[in-house]
Amino acid sequence: MCSAQPQSFQIKGAINMKELSFTEPYVNEPVCWKGDNLSLQRSRFVLPQELEEALKKVLQDEQFAADGPVSDFADVVHNQLDWESGFCIVDGLEKFCVDLDEYVRVTECLGEMLGTLVQQNLAGDKIVLVRDDGHTTENPNNRGHKSSDGLGFHNDRCDIIGLACYAQSDIGGESTLVSAKYVHDIIGAARPDLLAQLYGVFPNHRRGEEREGEDPWCSLPVFASVNGEFVCRFVKRFIIDSQTLPDAPRLTAKQIEALDFMEQVIEDPDNHFRFKLREGQVLILNNHVLLHGRSHFKDKADKKRTLVRVWLANKQSRPLPEAFIPLYRNVSAGAVRGGI
Repeated sequence: MCSAQPQSFQIKGAINMKELSFTEPYVNEPVCWKGDNLSLQRSRFVLPQELEEALKKVLQDEQFAADGPVSDFADVVHNQLDWESGFCIVDGLEKFCVDLDEYVRVTECLGEMLGTLVQQNLAGDKIVLVRDDGHTTENPNNRGHKSSDGLGFHNDRCDIIGLACYAQSDIGGESTLVSAKYVHDIIGAARPDLLAQLYGVFPNHRRGEEREGEDPWCSLPVFASVNGEFVCRFVKRFIIDSQTLPDAPRLTAKQIEALDFMEQVIEDPDNHFRFKLREGQVLILNNHVLLHGRSHFKDKADKKRTLVRVWLANKQSRPLPEAFIPLYRNVSAGAVRGGI
């Protein structure tokens, strides 16, 4: 977690190639941490025996029992997402990695334990496989989860993301996380003029997932505060790709400078956290306060890197700004919202 004591930081290679010195402000947002100070051990949990037994019964066509100790574990995870690091890694699903269909069903049950699954594409799929299907993100209408490309830090369109590792890559495929509030405060201390820009709206490309009657772009702020609760939405690639659409607003030089500076802060290896999921591990994260990314990967000769992804709405979620309505449709706290 962030220290209450001021610390001095320097950013090298920043705008105008200057070296900026500033003081870290005191922050009270719970999910605020500096990457090289983060203890992974505090964010790792082992699948409880009761939950494992409940999942085995599901595979025997019995109903998923999400009460008692299972419900207690869900409360622990929610507390971690809202009041601790904003994410957790759950160990213990490796015994379900024998069959992909069974692993998908187990992941679905974990999602139902934590919230309501929302659809992730226009086809209505509420579970998708994150693996290389030969797509490339160079095409603005392609989705990154279908490629092997490295993905810059970004948010998805939900309250909670679950990524369950069924098979890992041979090379690459590391996951990366960064605290959006920590990035926010660094920008505010070093360049308050750019922070002000990031509270304004930016055009975002919809990647061909707009519904009938919707524009292929929408305007969203990068940072917002609703009833004192912090929210972030940052997908730089979507913002830049919006400029290929003739009707999307043009980015100003100041907006581009703000985006570039934010990216430099995020990419500082001291500020973010990098790790590689093992088969049978599940990453669960709060999508509104953390940004996540992925390095380029190369599959094994006999098995594709495969993560099973769920997007969840959460009844304990924070309110969102009205500017998020084009993406979430309902921005009230605790609403079933998000998805595509």
